[in-house]
Amino acid sequence: MSNVSDSSTMRRATTRETTPDWQTGKSSTDCNRYMLEHQLDCDVTFEVGQSKEIIRAHSYILRSRSPTLYQFLSSPVVGRPYTIPLPDATPEALKCVLRYCYTDMSHLTIDTVIGVLHLSKAFNIGALRDRCTAFIRSNLSTNNVCHFLEQAHCYKEDDLGRTCVELALNRGETVIRSHGFLHLCHECVGRVTTPDSLRAREVSVYTRLLEWERTRLEQTNTNISDLNLRDGLGQLLYNIRFPLLGMNYFASQVAHRELLTDQEKVSIFRYLTGADRSAGPFVTVKRVNSSVTLTPDMKKCVRFSHTVGPLGDSILENTDANRRLGLALSCNTIVALRGLLLYGGRRAVYAATVQLYSNLGDILHEETVQLTTSEGQETTSFEFGRPVVLERDLIYVLSVKTASYNRYYGARGSTQIKNGNEIFTFYECPLPDHSSSLSQGDLPGILYSVDTS
Repeated sequence: MSNVSDSSTMRRATTRETTPDWQTGKSSTDCNRYMLEHQLDCDVTFEVGQSKEIIRAHSYILRSRSPTLYQFLSSPVVGRPYTIPLPDATPEALKCVLRYCYTDMSHLTIDTVIGVLHLSKAFNIGALRDRCTAFIRSNLSTNNVCHFLEQAHCYKEDDLGRTCVELALNRGETVIRSHGFLHLCHECVGRVTTPDSLRAREVSVYTRLLEWERTRLEQTNTNISDLNLRDGLGQLLYNIRFPLLGMNYFASQVAHRELLTDQEKVSIFRYLTGADRSAGPFVTVKRVNSSVTLTPDMKKCVRFSHTVGPLGDSILENTDANRRLGLALSCNTIVALRGLLLYGGRRAVYAATVQLYSNLGDILHEETVQLTTSEGQETTSFEFGRPVVLERDLIYVLSVKTASYNRYYGARGSTQIKNGNEIFTFYECPLPDHSSSLSQGDLPGILYSVDTS
């Protein structure tokens, strides 16, 4: 009897207050849950997290649900009562795992599922692990991918981390603008902003990385200055492809700040003006999947306000039919060049070869087309085989080689045209042996679409 009394005293010390006759009319699942919630006769103690919060359970239930715990609790080396430290777990995650072991109910949430997944893998509870994986797949979105990525990093869930990075890169513009991006760790931010395949505008990468570091400085009550932002970003600063921001943006928004050294600024300016083909330590390769969504309609930008002609045959006889027309242009926003406007030719059918060059002289697009014009037709147009994306504020050069005289030409040209929200600036063509004039001449305009992403 004395042994029974001692045992009862020990149970009262480790259990919560219960109601009389709690077993009557209850299923075995209900009774198991009741014993867990009220910590009745528990013989396993979990020390959870760095604070070692105590959560108790029953070895019989744990053995029956987990091969790992069965082996551990059956080991002769492990003495009773059983104590299991879980320094990397959270109390919420463990309670969810125990609830599943006792009742087959998981009650997963966005905040707990990664911790539950980690424990279900550690305890080798396959069915719960599968539930966690299915929950994540059905709930993963641009709104929470940064949360899942950070959790995957903390718990070393590499497969989930790769899935999160893939989504973050594919939906880059939306993801880096999300609130969760500001709470990623340094390593996770690097995984998102380093790859060429990040589908985001470079100006967004620039502004959000600064905002990310600004948030970190505020959390530590550190003075927010350009030098502190640069020091805090460290190598992440070089994930910003400053040369792709364009001359106008870089000159007006970046160059006056102390984020970059004088030498770095000179390197970028030399690249943007075409003096150098590299920009020091900064990447100049365009992110191959930059997010561009084009409007279905095509817009037209015409740089001449008057058309002169038609010119008579006596005038055209003294001109060279194998002509090279040239024009340089830039736009204040991202657009896609879709085609060109040309003045009507003397021939009914003739060929034209179009080349588009970057500011460094690289050919971005080239194609030859057959054009048809009729008597009295002032202009003709043709669409490219594919649209060519023009980055904001970068200067591009157009070259058109045609085998026909033009009966018309433009006059009263403008060097800058505001067409809706787009502002196009035109420059003299830098290519040799090309006819080019900003006030009058050929190449009256362009066809383009607007980026709406």
